[in-house]
Amino acid sequence: MRAKFNKGLRVSEPITMQLVVSMENKRQTQEDLLAFFDLINRHNQKGNMIKNVEIILSCYLQRHYVGEAKTIEIKAIWETENRQYLKELSVPCEIHSWKKIYSLERYNDSTLKIENLYKEDPAFQTIVNNLAKQHSHKADHQSAVNYLLEECAAFLSLDGHVAYPSTSLNGAVTYALEKFNSSLVFHGYMLYLEPEKKQVPTTFFKQAISTQLELEKADMSQILISCLGLSRLMASYGIYSIENQERYFSNILKLTEQHINLETNKESKENGSDKKRGFTKQFA
Repeated sequence: MRAKFNKGLRVSEPITMQLVVSMENKRQTQEDLLAFFDLINRHNQKGNMIKNVEIILSCYLQRHYVGEAKTIEIKAIWETENRQYLKELSVPCEIHSWKKIYSLERYNDSTLKIENLYKEDPAFQTIVNNLAKQHSHKADHQSAVNYLLEECAAFLSLDGHVAYPSTSLNGAVTYALEKFNSSLVFHGYMLYLEPEKKQVPTTFFKQAISTQLELEKADMSQILISCLGLSRLMASYGIYSIENQERYFSNILKLTEQHINLETNKESKENGSDKKRGFTKQFA
């Protein structure tokens, strides 16, 4: 499993990356969590872009659905499952419970803003209520609403850089952050399976040379079709990126040139022998 930031990572100075972990999100534990750590490590190999990671576990937020006692068990399970993976991170890492957010100076003010927004803004009400309908089966509708409002207040209290495995945060959080011009910088990331690397057989180059020779005889439409075919041929052997395809195509051109030179030299020698035989026969 691999991970990458949806929009890359561009920072002017080393940052603290806050990873908010949803306890219901299976993409934030074990091998998938390790993929995120590997992403952090790879970026730091390019330069000291991330100085440390803070993991915020949303266990206590789950009390709206499962009660406080169960949240302690959920937290213990996550820590047990992921203890070994935390060692793979190349920068310092701290794990915080959801309660840490309550101690932030902005939290009380953020909570008041979100409560008033829910009372006074019909658009925000609609977003929250629609999301709550999707999660009300976990307890009841009001519990789901309370969960979402607290989640919005929490994100509004955070600043700096926050990562989460998605293209965006949920609609309620996004609306609240934009409404109050939050300084929070969201770094969405995606998880994907790394394609299996295949050994390129020698027949690949023969097929590629044949394709290149055909290009010299084709019109523009045929050239485009042949190029597409060559690209797909490379992809079928695990050569996906444009950079890798260009490198292999460069090798193909070199082999093609060598092939043409050999054929040309062979033809020249044969023509030279024929002329010599003709000359000898004429004056024999």
